[in-house]
Amino acid sequence: MADDKLRATPAARKLADDLGINLYDVSGSGANGRVHKEDVETYKDTNVVRISPLAKRIALEHNIAWQEIQGTGHRGKIMKKDVLALLPENIENDTIKSPAQIEKVEEVPDNVTPYGEIERIPNDTNA
Repeated sequence: MADDKLRATPAARKLADDLGINLYDVSGSGANGRVHKEDVETYKDTNVVRISPLAKRIALEHNIAWQEIQGTGHRGKIMKKDVLALLPENIENDTIKSPAQIEKVEEVPDNVTPYGEIERIPNDTNA
């Protein structure tokens, strides 16, 4: 738009407000650059940030701005490894810790029988 006045239909304004989209970022297809509802929908579909639920939870727990992360998943989706790479302990070492490195698993003692190896004792109903 040549001037600073934003031209948009009421439906486009409402939709952009509901979706949290800044109308100045949307290019309008109407007369004099007027933004229509379809323009907002197209902008939403092409500029959406895709993130896995686990990656989003990790990012929120560590106060990481996930909207600015470049995802390495399918179609640019932000995955867990993308968020883990931004954690302070991984930035210093330039490595991503696997869950096996983070948690220490207890060894099973020799005197404990694994569940899959337990034999069933038949009930003696004749006695």
